Amino acid sequence: MESQIEKSLSILAIDTSGKACSMAFWEQDEVKSSFFEIMNRGHSEILIPTIQKIIIKAKRDYKDIDWLAINLGPGSFTGVRIGLAAVKGLSIAADKPIYGIDSFNAWLAPLKVGLYSLKTSVSDKIFWVVLNNGIGQLYIQSFDQKFNSLLAPILIRPEEFTTYLISSQFFVIIGDGIPLIKPFIKKDNIFFVDDYHYPNASHWVTFIAAQLKTQVPSIGISPIYLRQKYKDV
Repeated sequence: MESQIEKSLSILAIDTSGKACSMAFWEQDEVKSSFFEIMNRGHSEILIPTIQKIIIKAKRDYKDIDWLAINLGPGSFTGVRIGLAAVKGLSIAADKPIYGIDSFNAWLAPLKVGLYSLKTSVSDKIFWVVLNNGIGQLYIQSFDQKFNSLLAPILIRPEEFTTYLISSQFFVIIGDGIPLIKPFIKKDNIFFVDDYHYPNASHWVTFIAAQLKTQVPSIGISPIYLRQKYKDV
């Protein structure tokens, strides 16, 4: 496995976890082709044809792919399953390994790899990823300034979020749940990343490429749900 990771240069990344459907073909330290579209539904209809277009645009074939990558959620129940089913099918057909990323790290990826520059110079900060689950609740997780997890992902109501902002540290908040929490926040030690609206495979694939150069993936390839209703499905 180590020798395979060392030589792996090509990654097909897919994200259907939310309202944005995105894909990217990464090779030799850059995105060769990509797709991004906001869509509330219809992921399943365009997924396979668009994957084929992405690969053709990169002037490659399925056999040229070293790794498949997928956002495992949490997110849209249907979207997560559609993407994972497609990737698992490709994995079996082309005999390729799969790398899974969770939605929290997918949102943070542009910050981790320098694709997004924070408009704040504060060095000592805590990152919060707040995601709208579509029924008035939030998936949240916090990270330190080196992006190490501080709190395991949990499901809360928007009005409960302020109870987690108890320290005097500077907080950076990212995610599509920002509009739900803003009415409840009165603190001024907070920076909202409210100009980055959706995770994008062409962004987080850069993070995955860096990960694959240094370690064997340890995350299980199963959908990530925080609502008990879906955990039992």
